[in-house]
Amino acid sequence: MTAHTPVDDPRQWLGYIPKTLHYSALYSHLYTGLKDDQEIVSLLAHVDKDQPLLILFFSVMNFLVLRERHHEFAQFYPYLSTSPRPASEAYPYFRDFCLTHRDEIRPLLSGTRLQTNEVTRCANLLPAFELVSQRSGRQPLAFIEIGASAGLKLNWSRFGYRYGSICRWRFC
Repeated sequence: MTAHTPVDDPRQWLGYIPKTLHYSALYSHLYTGLKDDQEIVSLLAHVDKDQPLLILFFSVMNFLVLRERHHEFAQFYPYLSTSPRPASEAYPYFRDFCLTHRDEIRPLLSGTRLQTNEVTRCANLLPAFELVSQRSGRQPLAFIEIGASAGLKLNWSRFGYRYGSICRWRFC
């Protein structure tokens, strides 16, 4: 964020953003626009300081856009439009979406918690579990977890996994 848009970021989550945004033209463009937009930056104050600010913010926006597919902002998401509009045109629509939904966004930002680490680990383990299951004649799998995730990876069957267009678990 710029000097005139201070955000309380004690864990310095925002320092990671420039390193990762190149993966998404849309989010990169939205970040460029929002960092100088006081009304939108003020929404970030509702994110718990132990949460990754923009990841959580954009996740909440994604959640709402999935529900509000008729809003013009949805036309910029490649998975919601067969011909997505250019990311460079998205910011005014994003801003309108945020301001229109700000009363709904605030409690979502303050009450949402992200834990992406275990989900990502489990997504990487699922193909191995499938291979073991195939080779064992589809016998039930038993797990013992040794590691720092406090047993959270043992919940791998409670997440939905999508590898490209293929859904590999019933929760997708």
